[in-house]
Amino acid sequence: MPVSISGDVVVEGDDLLGDGINIAARLETLSKPGGITLSDDAYRQVRDRLGLAWQDGGEHEVKNIARPVHVWHLVLDEKTAAAMPAQSDEQLSSSGKPSIAVLPFVNMSGDPEQEYFVDGITEDIITEMSRFHSLTVVARNSSFSFKGQPTDVSQVGHKLGVRYIVEGSARKAGKRVRVTAKLVDTDSAAQIWAERYDRDMEDIFAVQDELVRAIVTTLGGRIEAANKHRAATMGGANLKAYDLSLKAQALQDRNTRHDYQAAEQCLRKAINLDPELAIAYRQLSLIKFWYWMMCWSQDRDAEFTEALETAQRALSLDDGDGMTHAHLCMLHIYQREFDQATKHIEKALRLNPNDTKALGLYANYLAAIGEPDAAIALFDDLARLDPVEAGWITRVKGITYLTAGKFEDAISELSSLEPTVNWTRGWLASALANAGHLGEAQTVLKEFLAVAGNEMANPPERTLEAWKKVWPIQYKNAADADRLFDGLCNAGLPD
Repeated sequence: MPVSISGDVVVEGDDLLGDGINIAARLETLSKPGGITLSDDAYRQVRDRLGLAWQDGGEHEVKNIARPVHVWHLVLDEKTAAAMPAQSDEQLSSSGKPSIAVLPFVNMSGDPEQEYFVDGITEDIITEMSRFHSLTVVARNSSFSFKGQPTDVSQVGHKLGVRYIVEGSARKAGKRVRVTAKLVDTDSAAQIWAERYDRDMEDIFAVQDELVRAIVTTLGGRIEAANKHRAATMGGANLKAYDLSLKAQALQDRNTRHDYQAAEQCLRKAINLDPELAIAYRQLSLIKFWYWMMCWSQDRDAEFTEALETAQRALSLDDGDGMTHAHLCMLHIYQREFDQATKHIEKALRLNPNDTKALGLYANYLAAIGEPDAAIALFDDLARLDPVEAGWITRVKGITYLTAGKFEDAISELSSLEPTVNWTRGWLASALANAGHLGEAQTVLKEFLAVAGNEMANPPERTLEAWKKVWPIQYKNAADADRLFDGLCNAGLPD
């Protein structure tokens, strides 16, 4: 069972010490009989030099090593690959993350010279999917070992140890190119998502970048939705730490106090099972922030403090998670620490410019610092990348339109939402009043105040000044906040 590592080795007399030796010893226990196993560092040094196929062995918690060790198994030939034991999702990643392989897209144009374009799309999708810390993505060499072969997704899933497969094709005709892509669950062979993209070939590399971004942005959301649904329907006995965090996300999507309480219980259990699961701390931070924002707690300051502390804990465990940085950006906005907010959102976008949630929070940041028009342009871009819009992004759009003084657009967005988040009614009342629809504004404001009286732990008096003290204000510029409160005043909230 040969192993290869890359790391520090210390010589003391006849002994060899250091992390490199410790990792090598652990890899030996992870290597299959007759197999060859590399550490992640060693794999990066040889992956493009030997022309061999490697199977992603995922991350493993090992004794005396602080962080999980990522391993790669050599696939010697197809016979050897078939003989290698298949890995389940849990085996592939010690955290239980969803696993995915992007198979080489098929060149349907009949022009061998277009092969580089098709392969380039596949390779770029693999690279960009790897930015999502919520996924384990099989490396390029393993995926390309199936190039030109008939595909049975169940068999491929078995060989590569993945839950999901991405397949696609490209066809060039004249100055047009058509790319198709689909996402398949290897357990059931069910197609989760499929899309077709048609583009002009004015700049082949720009087209490639645009197609890759569109596909990857959509895939990230579809995989997350599929796994939240799976976790939400799993029995309690089957749930482990990562699945508990997914179940918590599914509960949060319902936006009720009861479901947030249930989500918090899931996350406390997840952290108890795995105290170093960064995503669980990030999700718990979001829940505590939501308690603060919705005024569900008797002690709002304590909720916000815990939100900040758990987000910082998540970051200490995984500084490369873009969504944790995006969430911290939001927390710093509400503390009016805009320099800190800028630092975190910029890092979030560097880490993963394809994550629609990070892009949505970036738009929220732009509106908060007084650049709503730039946020609106970003929403247009998001709609092209992924037409299926999350409800919270619609709410941010409505608030952004109000910030920009585009009240009719704000009304259109906010009134399209199910008002499970009561603040939506408040923002809508202000937009209606600012647009001159005073009768409707008064009706919505009355509903808002009634719901607030039932939901809030300490509902304020029905005066503008009292509401200014509890409203979660995000704006850097006072004029933007004044626009909101002027609308509420006109809607009937007295001074």
